[in-house]
Amino acid sequence: MKRVKSQKKSFILSRESIDEASEWLAEILSEADFNRKDILKFRLSVEDVMLKWLEEIGEGTECIVKCGTRLRRSYLSLSAAGSKSNPREFDSYDEIGNGSSLLSLMGLAIEYHYKDGINEVSMLLVSESSSKKPWMLISLVVSVLLGIIITGFLPEAGDVLYEQAVTPLFNTMMNLLSALAGPMIFLAVCSGIYGVGDVVLFGKIGKKLIKRFVGMTFVFLAGTLVVCLQFVDVTFNRTSMNMSVFSRIYQMILDTIPPDIVSPFQTGNALQIIFMACIFGVTVLILEKSVPSLKNVLNELHVVIQFIMVGISKLMPLLVGISILNLFLSGMIKNIGLMGKQILICIGIGIVGMLLYGILISRKYKISLFGFFKKVMPSFLIALSTASSTAAFSKNVDICRNELGINGQIVNFGIPLGQVIYMPLGAVEFLVAAMCIGSSYSVDITPAWLVIAVFVSGILSIAVPPIAGGALSCFTILFTQLGIPMQGIALAIGLDMIIDYVVTACDIFCVQSELLMAASSLDMVDATVLRR
Repeated sequence: MKRVKSQKKSFILSRESIDEASEWLAEILSEADFNRKDILKFRLSVEDVMLKWLEEIGEGTECIVKCGTRLRRSYLSLSAAGSKSNPREFDSYDEIGNGSSLLSLMGLAIEYHYKDGINEVSMLLVSESSSKKPWMLISLVVSVLLGIIITGFLPEAGDVLYEQAVTPLFNTMMNLLSALAGPMIFLAVCSGIYGVGDVVLFGKIGKKLIKRFVGMTFVFLAGTLVVCLQFVDVTFNRTSMNMSVFSRIYQMILDTIPPDIVSPFQTGNALQIIFMACIFGVTVLILEKSVPSLKNVLNELHVVIQFIMVGISKLMPLLVGISILNLFLSGMIKNIGLMGKQILICIGIGIVGMLLYGILISRKYKISLFGFFKKVMPSFLIALSTASSTAAFSKNVDICRNELGINGQIVNFGIPLGQVIYMPLGAVEFLVAAMCIGSSYSVDITPAWLVIAVFVSGILSIAVPPIAGGALSCFTILFTQLGIPMQGIALAIGLDMIIDYVVTACDIFCVQSELLMAASSLDMVDATVLRR
């Protein structure tokens, strides 16, 4: 666990001091062996908070930055005297980029207090160290070796081990994930709705971005569906071809309305959970001024669930090992070849999607394809090397403003929003896993099943919190909704481990491309900067 030495330093708010504070924090975290991804994340937090205070409290105000360790947990806090200025809230368009309702969804959750004229912000310095990667790999190798030895030389012992130890432990871990997945998705969707503020207030800009992000997610899914249908058998019999298929889809729509508020979480019904979250989120947004404390409670619950998920993510190496061993002992290891097919499909769709975006932009804006890719490559490489959209956030902002010439107002709003809700390759990964793994377990794939798979994959890609264990929890909800056995989760884990880096990098590229096209349609792009 990373430990930070107790240190405190005072800065006088100005543009220059914000950079100084960021560099000072980077040195401290480097000494504590935080990796580059974590350092970038917390530097971003400090810059956002200080920038908002600079704008609202005023230049020349003293800002005290402290860090240290309490009860074996590292923390960071900032305080400044003056009028109340909560970085967790925003009241105007210009502030949305600095409001942490969106940033908290990116793993940058903070706490705010105002007492005796002092603004104070604090956050835990939770590391997302890549040191878990070697443990994941070790767990994978050990479980594969054990699976080979047991199934090859000790089959009778393997049967006993499978029934008495591996299956109960696997089921327990899946139950734990499923129990947290529902609340996590519910709170993530709620936060996503009220976190972007009143869309009507932002006018056509907010509406256009949200429509483009959601619409293009399902365009990617439509293309993925066409590709996957070449490898998956779909049941087209008389029942599936007559009006009953429409009846099933109609019933699916009706079934999104839950009979009560408890059963969706008990059964893991993703559609009902998301439906309730949308209703609740919109209600909080409308009644925000009447019930401001409710929004704070939801934010705090979201932080609690995220913190628990970060703790559970430390068990990921064990879950990987148990899942692979369960795959061997259940006799389903023959399906391991599916992983290669899924990887190729996901990466192929990502490459094709990026090329199509690049060709469209180069022709529309009269710039070279190579020049466009060169401009966006730095943020792409950061995401590719860290598998973190948060680590690429600051570089993404810089590229959109200074390389693509996008107006700063759209950048401030669009990038936090896009990195939270626009993950087209994440949606592709969900759908590919559902179709391939479902087919391998002889799930009856019908046209109605495909409609549900596409819809749930798209919604989950928007709802998934970008934290450790978030995608895995969504896989448990997806599999439950589509009737896929949980034993197949091992294949989904393997897929996510291998292509997470590529998926994150492609998603960042897609956000930049959509933001550029949306800004251009609003005449908010500096063509001189874009073409230079």
